[in-house]
Amino acid sequence: MVATELDPENSVDRARAWSNDPRWSAAERVAASQNFTKSGRLNAFLLHIVRCTIEERTRELTEQQIGVKVFGRHPGYNPSEDNIVRTTARQLRQRLALYYQEEGFAERTRIQVPRGGYVPIFVTADEPATQPATDAPLSADADPEPGQEEAPPAKSSAHRPRLLMAWGGLAALFLCAILALVVFRAAFRPQPNSLATDALWAEIFSPGRTTLFAPGDAGLNTYNIFSGRQQQLSLREYINSNHQPIQMENLASKQVYPILMSAYTSLSDLKLADRLTRVGPFRTDHYEILGGQDVTTDSFRNASAILAGAPPYNPWVELFDDKLNFHLVFDALNRSMKVINRHPQPGEQETYVYQEDPEQRTGYGYIALADNMEGNGKVLLIEGTSMVGVDAAVSFLFDVEKMAPIVARARDSQGRLSNFEVLLQAPFLKSNAGNVSLVATRFYPRE
Repeated sequence: MVATELDPENSVDRARAWSNDPRWSAAERVAASQNFTKSGRLNAFLLHIVRCTIEERTRELTEQQIGVKVFGRHPGYNPSEDNIVRTTARQLRQRLALYYQEEGFAERTRIQVPRGGYVPIFVTADEPATQPATDAPLSADADPEPGQEEAPPAKSSAHRPRLLMAWGGLAALFLCAILALVVFRAAFRPQPNSLATDALWAEIFSPGRTTLFAPGDAGLNTYNIFSGRQQQLSLREYINSNHQPIQMENLASKQVYPILMSAYTSLSDLKLADRLTRVGPFRTDHYEILGGQDVTTDSFRNASAILAGAPPYNPWVELFDDKLNFHLVFDALNRSMKVINRHPQPGEQETYVYQEDPEQRTGYGYIALADNMEGNGKVLLIEGTSMVGVDAAVSFLFDVEKMAPIVARARDSQGRLSNFEVLLQAPFLKSNAGNVSLVATRFYPRE
């Protein structure tokens, strides 16, 4: 029989070649776990870095090459503008820590991805780890600067000097002492009463379901304002812009240039992400933040979600537009945003217009609760006719006194929360929202 070379990219050959390799078996068990099966992106990242390590191709595990080979970025993309690799690596560390705390508690071969690189290491349960195996979720990562090459991994962590082990033991004791103090203080701290709005947050952060936060894309918003187009970029065009250039017209020279869309996040959305972590039902272990270009349609099938920004800023809100009465749209011709009221009720206007006019600085905020694409979770939309409008919506949303009547009216006799829409108005005072007032509401009882 003539021996043939195995194809490492062929799944059958790979399974045959690595069937006895505990590193690959460990990776496959992680990938099949509950916390990983719903995230194809994390699985692809994990299996790729493990495969490269087993095949001794760790020099390929740089931010640039992972972005191209795993996430389909073009070879010349700029990691400093597109941080998908660093973001996914941070999420992978969090999910691995959670896996070994829960499903993988009895695992002997454990996978770690040390901060500062993307090369995994494999430790056994009785080996000292190079970093805590229970890496705390949401801890800050010191990933390499964009474009920086990662050093090859250490050959083994099994023979660390005993002095390091001693220091590790002292550090563990110190950590346990601090943890005991925190638990003791928490046990005797007065617990706050449940807030009237907790019913809303309980729908968004429901147990056993991932909650996604998708901030807007300030780069897209800039493009819509200055592109010279008569209409805002659609969701389909935005998705395609991740792989191919889109056209940008110079309004002065009328020349058209191809550009690659770059994603940016506003300070307002960062503040919103922080405030979400402070609501009562918030769950750290099921919370994930995705950039606009990292979201897919499947992201909204079985997860709950929070979307920030109107269509010119966050096109993913288009997925839920047909279920809602109020629709925010960018009027490129007049450089303004307007709210279309599809079915006006008595006393309401058909459109509410915001313009950059010093004489008329009144903007609109919008909050809506809708079903996800499969109807098994909720999506919270937070929009505005400008960033100040979004700030007005956020201010209203986290004001328990103002939101309590909305939540109370949306609850049925069994305490379940139905979908609703809230349109708000606020004067703009030096780029800040003034007193926010209620313009219109819609409530949709459960069928």
